[in-house]
Amino acid sequence: MSALAGCYQAVGDHERTISQMRHALILAERLGLSYFAAFARVNLALSEAARGMYEAALGHVLAVEAIEGALKSIDTRGVLAYVRAEIAAATGTPDEADDRLRGAACVQRESQHLVPDFARCIERALARAHERGLEPLARSLLAEALRLWELLGGEAEAMRLRSEWQSRLDLQ
Repeated sequence: MSALAGCYQAVGDHERTISQMRHALILAERLGLSYFAAFARVNLALSEAARGMYEAALGHVLAVEAIEGALKSIDTRGVLAYVRAEIAAATGTPDEADDRLRGAACVQRESQHLVPDFARCIERALARAHERGLEPLARSLLAEALRLWELLGGEAEAMRLRSEWQSRLDLQ
C-alpha cells in the first residue's frame, strides 16, 4: 500500500495518496506497528499540506509527534519540520514561519537527509507567503528552496524556480 501511495505522491495525485495512506494507517494501527503508523501519518501530512488542507496536515503532524519513538527517525523529523514550515507560512505569523523555516533547515543540515519533498514543501510555502504579502519571508523561503534543489542536484528545478520568482519578488 505504501509503495502505491508513494507512486501517487510522486506524480502529485494527492487524493489517491491520501486514500492509500489512510488504509495503510488503519492497518498499521490495528497491528500495533507504530513506526508504520508514523510513516503513514507523515505522508498524509505531506499530501494534506500539498492540497492546502493545513488543519488536517497539522493533525497528522501532532499525531506523529505523540507516537513514542517516531521522532527517533531523522527522515520523520525532517519531513515533519518542513511540513510545519509550510503550515506556518500559510497560516502562522511571519515570525513563526521564519522560526519553523530555520528549524527545518537545521534538521536537514544536521542530518544530511534530503528528499525532493522538502524542496516542494518550501516552494508551496513560498507561494503561500507571497499570497499573504509576506515578502521578506518569501525571500527566505526562496533562498531555502534554491539551496535544497541545488543540494539535490536539481539545477533545472533551481533555474525554473529562480526564473519564476525573480520578477515576483523584485530580485536583482
